[in-house]
Amino acid sequence: MKNSGITSSAKSALHLAALLGVSTLAMGAEAHAQGTVQAQALATTSSDTVTVQADRLDREGPKYVAPLLDTPQTITVVPREVIEQQNLLNLRDVLQTLPGITFGAGEGGGGYGDSINLRGFSASNDVTIDGVRDSAQYNRSDPFNLDQISLSNGASSVYNGAGSIAGNINLVSKAPTGAGRSAFSVGAGTDAYGRLTLDTDQEVVNGVALRINVMMHQNDVPQRDVEQFQRFGFAPSVKFGLDGDTQFTLSYFHQSEENTPQYGVPYALNAFSSGPLVGYDRSGYYGYENLDTQEIEVDYVTGVLEHTFSDTLKVRNLTRAQTVSQYTIT
Repeated sequence: MKNSGITSSAKSALHLAALLGVSTLAMGAEAHAQGTVQAQALATTSSDTVTVQADRLDREGPKYVAPLLDTPQTITVVPREVIEQQNLLNLRDVLQTLPGITFGAGEGGGGYGDSINLRGFSASNDVTIDGVRDSAQYNRSDPFNLDQISLSNGASSVYNGAGSIAGNINLVSKAPTGAGRSAFSVGAGTDAYGRLTLDTDQEVVNGVALRINVMMHQNDVPQRDVEQFQRFGFAPSVKFGLDGDTQFTLSYFHQSEENTPQYGVPYALNAFSSGPLVGYDRSGYYGYENLDTQEIEVDYVTGVLEHTFSDTLKVRNLTRAQTVSQYTIT
């Protein structure tokens, strides 16, 4: 005879499942109620608000006609405020904070000037000053006259000319604005560190602004006896037609350096061992102290003429004459 009923074991299992289901629903309702109460309590007791305000950087430079948000390029901008707040004292310090950049260490005899690699490619021809290529091989060592540094990752020949395979590094110079502000800084520290900077931006007469930047810097190398670095910079600029449709800016830049090149320590690399030679002196100088030198002189004059026809049409011409000399014995 076929039994169509439910056995006692099955009944017990169904009863247990029902109890578990009711228990789970109760726990879920309790957790939901607790979460609602906590959220309500947080909403009623928390009255502090945080408001963030910032000025949007609409343009990277005169060659970019669209806002950065609408520009099909990966662009990273380091403004002057960040450079000053982080106390970045040379171009290498600034570029170390940006992605995709590495530095050479004199491989292949290229130990002179900036040795910047951008996304694996040499960036020697991908450095521009105010949008104009600066391909000279020298140390662009001090940002005292820079308003910002921008890095464009990816091919950018449309904006920066042939050869910009990996991207472009653009150095934007400070320009007169007639803001009526002056900034003076003095720094001192260990290892003969000393630094003085002056930045003044004034409207001298109606429609004419003058800006002057001055820098003096020196430092030794920590735990080294001989190496030292000294540099001086002077950069005046004047702008005519400050509030008019036609503007002309004339600027001059000078920077001189006198350095004792920094050497490392004797190093052995072979199949059996690698590392500094036994008995080396960490503070010793392994060159010719009375002969080794690095002297750099950079001078250039820039004239920028702009005329604005409308909100969508502007004509701009930049003319620059530049000389760079570097005398190095190592």
